[in-house]
Amino acid sequence: MSRIRAIAGIAALIATAAGLNLLVLTDDPFGPAVYAPLALAVALGLVWLALTTLELARGLRRGRSLHGIGAAAATLAFLGICIVLYAFSAQWRVSWDLTAEGRRSLSDQTIQILSMLDKDVATYCFFTTSDDPQLAITREKTRRFLEHCQRFSRHVTFEFIDPQVDQSKLDSFDIQRVPKQGAIAVQCGSRKRLIPLSERTARLEERDFINALVNVVRNTDPKIYFLTGHGERNALDTSTPEATGLFRALLARESYATDTLNIPETDARIPSDASAIVINNPTSDLLPHEIQALDAYVASGGRLLTLLDAWWKVAGDSASGEQLRPWLRQRFGIVFGDDIVCSKEAGATVELYPDFGALNFDQEDLTQRGSYDDAHPITRGFDKRMALKAARSATLSSPMPPKTAGAVLLRSLPQCWAETNLLRLQQEKAAEKDPGELAGPVGIAVAVAMKTDAPLGDTGNTRDARVVAIGNSFLSTNEQIKFVGHLNFLLNAVAWLTENEELIAIRPIGKEDPPLLLSRGEQRAVAWISILGILQAIVAAGLLAHFLRRKRQ
Repeated sequence: MSRIRAIAGIAALIATAAGLNLLVLTDDPFGPAVYAPLALAVALGLVWLALTTLELARGLRRGRSLHGIGAAAATLAFLGICIVLYAFSAQWRVSWDLTAEGRRSLSDQTIQILSMLDKDVATYCFFTTSDDPQLAITREKTRRFLEHCQRFSRHVTFEFIDPQVDQSKLDSFDIQRVPKQGAIAVQCGSRKRLIPLSERTARLEERDFINALVNVVRNTDPKIYFLTGHGERNALDTSTPEATGLFRALLARESYATDTLNIPETDARIPSDASAIVINNPTSDLLPHEIQALDAYVASGGRLLTLLDAWWKVAGDSASGEQLRPWLRQRFGIVFGDDIVCSKEAGATVELYPDFGALNFDQEDLTQRGSYDDAHPITRGFDKRMALKAARSATLSSPMPPKTAGAVLLRSLPQCWAETNLLRLQQEKAAEKDPGELAGPVGIAVAVAMKTDAPLGDTGNTRDARVVAIGNSFLSTNEQIKFVGHLNFLLNAVAWLTENEELIAIRPIGKEDPPLLLSRGEQRAVAWISILGILQAIVAAGLLAHFLRRKRQ
């Protein structure tokens, strides 16, 4: 009987292995080629179980089965421990992200926004049922990304919809046609945002989803005005390297409304819907009526982003008739120097680093992390490098004007200085530090808040005026804003100015891992190797070692 039981057990294992191999290789779970060996395995397994039970019963009567029962109990206990460990590991949602596109992790900004979310947001994923492998990959990546988002917020829900089946959802979003690659709709209350996919962006980008999320959660869209009329950088041109159209387009992607502003002399005032004004490197000075309009604007809690290159002295203008810089100094304590920040190693290019210690410079001021103020919301945790061309110094006066407080956001390396002989620098392309020139680290960008008497709604509090002043405008150009450090610093500055602190973080970067498209045969081969091939190779090696040892013994 023992021989028959052993033969039945071995035959059941062989039949099971054959059935599982055929199941993976044929990809046909209901085919006779799979059913036959699995049915035979079940029958032989029942025979083995019956004979084993009978043998155990006989052993019990003879008192010789305690060892076998103990071994069986230990086996079952070990199996139970493995099941419990697997259950815990399945709930421990930790993975190692090896994808170039970051599919298994989220950016700091995304996690921050999801964690702060206090409204229910519904996401509808419109994908047509198709056998297209590329579409299946896009659909699966979208599902995994949204499931990952749900780990950080219980307010995010999603649903996959076939637009050919459920037309009502399309009508509710006023969608006439879903692209071949699919579309994702985000809704919070009555606010909706559609993210159409295309051949160029054939997957749900993290940045697009977060921008849509912020847009639908907001009650209104903050409006940013770009000042014009003084030769400022063109905020409408997205192709010329020196223009700043991409900066404006990126603000729109972050759910800001944007427009240009020319302050007329006959009606010198700032629009009431202005959340912030951008003054981006005017090549001629502002007029007195414009300064008066800006002064009234900040007195009511207005916000300014000012970017100035070192153009006044180089252009030969006299400082005696200036309007903008003296007003910024008198009102906010912001000092734009008549200089360019230089170094022996990099000339007029200022490189900014998150940690001076890595460059073997002493970190004396513990409130700063290298070039960035680690205490201010704009640069807190900022770990990107920046490189500013021909930056001028931007520092704070001492003492500061009443009701103001400020911080130096960006500062140069210690070996830099503020070169004041701009004519020599322009003609000879060289500079030497002279006595009296500001030594490094030199401030390049500052942020100032000023108390005002403007009421903040019905809260009983007053609204602060805020200004970010940067001694460089090149970082906002179409050519330079493509650098991650420049992009994030400018968008963080606008977020702080408009009090959208949930957007202050390192933004996700769209990278694509090219999908590996396999034929059905190749998919079955990969599945067989990963599921059964390796396991069977290990078992075969173990059996071979067992029989070789028995033969030598």
